[in-house]
Amino acid sequence: MHNAPAVNFPVGRSALQGGLIAGAALLILLADILWIYQVGQIGWTQWGALAMGVLTCLLACWDWMRQPSGRLRWDGSCWSWLADDVERSGLLAVRLDWQRFMLLEFQPDRGAARWLWVSRHWSPDSWEGLRRAVFAAPRTVELAGPQTTP
Repeated sequence: MHNAPAVNFPVGRSALQGGLIAGAALLILLADILWIYQVGQIGWTQWGALAMGVLTCLLACWDWMRQPSGRLRWDGSCWSWLADDVERSGLLAVRLDWQRFMLLEFQPDRGAARWLWVSRHWSPDSWEGLRRAVFAAPRTVELAGPQTTP
């Protein structure tokens, strides 16, 4: 099998991720309002649920706002992530694939993993190359001779 060709793909803040966060926030708020309506009063448990829902949504929005912009590169043999003039090599795995959007996990050689939402509309010309590279079979190394164990 041939390796996928080299690709250089821009990555930024995803509108899809922002929409999913907004949708989840609306569902949390709706559930809290329906619960308060059903109970007929607002006690400490309802206040606690509202506070936890708001805090969760604020943390998700904060994380979304600080999503890094950079470039994801495949050179034909390994992946790298370039952001803030620092390039890190690592492994890439697909976590969600919606044909026009993908959620990727980039695990650098050192440091914490990065979750990257990539979208076709950022670079339509490079999208198919990115998909080929992401799903390409990993290169295997052949051993020079038979191994013996003592």
